[in-house]
Parts: sequence; C-alpha cells; structure tokens
Amino acid sequence: MTTVIINTRTAEAKKMVELLKTTRYAKVIEENEPNDETIEAIEAVEEGKVNSYSSAKELISSLKKKQVYKIKTTNRFEIELVHTGTHSDLFK
Repeated sequence: MTTVIINTRTAEAKKMVELLKTTRYAKVIEENEPNDETIEAIEAVEEGKVNSYSSAKELISSLKKKQVYKIKTTNRFEIELVHTGTHSDLFK
C-alpha cells in the first residue's frame, strides 16, 4: 500500500483526485471534515471558553487539578502529558 498526499488547492490537483476516484485500484480518503470532538473544541474557542496561563508551571498545575492529563517526567528537561480524558474536559 502507498499513501499519496495531494494538496487540492489547485484545479489540476482537484482533477487528479477526481481521476483517482474513478479507478478501481485507488481509494481516496478525504479528511476535510473535523470529527465531533474537534468541532466541539473549535466552538468552545469561538465562544471564548478558553484558559490562559502566565507560565508553563501554571498550565501544568491546572492540568493536574483537572486530571485531564497525567504528568510524567521523563528526564530533567522533558515532561510527557498522557491524555486521560477528552478535549472537552479542558473547558469544564
């Protein structure tokens, strides 16, 4: 299997995608539509339901309180945020 990514901003590229759709050996998967969770997050931002933080330390403290992310220190300079909830949990 091969993955081909086509930037469909030009008419020529759009024609190429339409041609591929007519063949029996190519499957075109269009990813233009965001999923429900992404739509919900976009709507929350548009409604001003966002949080701002003055520092990374303040952000991490907030995430720990909400338990949306588990904080895992990997070494002195890196932390890993392990997602344990949904994006919408961030706006509660």
